Amino acid sequence: MIKKKLFIMAGEPSGDIHGAILVNSLKKMNDNLEYYGVGGSKLEEEGVSLLYNYSKFSTMGFVEPLLKFLFYQKVLRKIIEFIKENEIFAVILIDFPGFNLLLAERIKKIDIKVLYYISPQIWAWHYSRIKRVKKFVDAIIVLYPFEEELYRKEGIKSFFVGNPLVDIVNDKIKIGKEVEVDPTVLCIGVLPGSRISEAKRHLQPLLDAARLLRERYACSFLIPVLNDEAGNLVEKKLENISHNKIDIQIIYDNTCRVIEKSDILIVSSGTVTLETAILKKPIVVIYKVGFLSELIARMVIKVENIALVNIIAGKKICPELLQRDVSGKKIYNEISKILDNKWLYNDMIEEMKKVSDKLGKTGAVKRIAEVILSLIYE
Repeated sequence: MIKKKLFIMAGEPSGDIHGAILVNSLKKMNDNLEYYGVGGSKLEEEGVSLLYNYSKFSTMGFVEPLLKFLFYQKVLRKIIEFIKENEIFAVILIDFPGFNLLLAERIKKIDIKVLYYISPQIWAWHYSRIKRVKKFVDAIIVLYPFEEELYRKEGIKSFFVGNPLVDIVNDKIKIGKEVEVDPTVLCIGVLPGSRISEAKRHLQPLLDAARLLRERYACSFLIPVLNDEAGNLVEKKLENISHNKIDIQIIYDNTCRVIEKSDILIVSSGTVTLETAILKKPIVVIYKVGFLSELIARMVIKVENIALVNIIAGKKICPELLQRDVSGKKIYNEISKILDNKWLYNDMIEEMKKVSDKLGKTGAVKRIAEVILSLIYE
């Protein structure tokens, strides 16, 4: 029997991870599929033949993508040529909406089924994108229950069957190397962000906050990093404050274990805030972008809160410090408020449990794979 060919488009690290987990589950259910696409090492390890590695065009913010417009146009042409020449049966787009919605438009012109996995965050900004989703996407699989209702109201076939992050976090806790901490000492997790650009903006105020917290509390700190580049960046920053001794462990590629071992955390806004909810930890959220990106964000972002835990909760359950408020003193003040008020500390844990419950039960990846298989064969 000739195998049907799927093309998976993952334009950034999170998409590569989610795509690889999805492919792994699809392979267990159906051995009559071949996989091609754009992604990274995770997808490649699952046997996906890559046309491009996402590292060649992964961007962030509002300004950076504009600088790669011509390159993106070239990539779009190459992908469409590949899809035609290789008789691709269906395409799965993962997140990365700026590029993926352009790709969806071109794919629909050649009458190939387009599924979208991990919705564009139209509820936060650029709601007009929903028109393109409705026109060029056959069905969308979303990660949050409120998204399913939003898309269905617009007449778009959408499915929420749980968030795979619940499985991902539980699996990482099981296989992650043990992180040793003194159980009698307050442990504070410091998460500057997975991207180097984020870490560069956030590290100094985070370390300033750590120094202030260390002066007041008997505490230690954990900083997770993904690779040597990030680790070297943290080490250089620590050398500059060596005259103020701070007990900080740098933990490589083991973020979930760091969250598990921490009593409270300071985190860069992003998916990691949901990981802290799943593990039921109190947090203070920070985020800082460049000046021009900030100006654009102020014009287009429509949500009151930026942290995913606050958005899903429908209210502010954890503090958010943004832009000029990302300072050592203000971070210290917010952490101290929580540590000095046991009721506030415990209430935040209860609110995190409620957010975690909204993400669904374990087994989401299997359910998502079942939905995708039913859609591509209908």
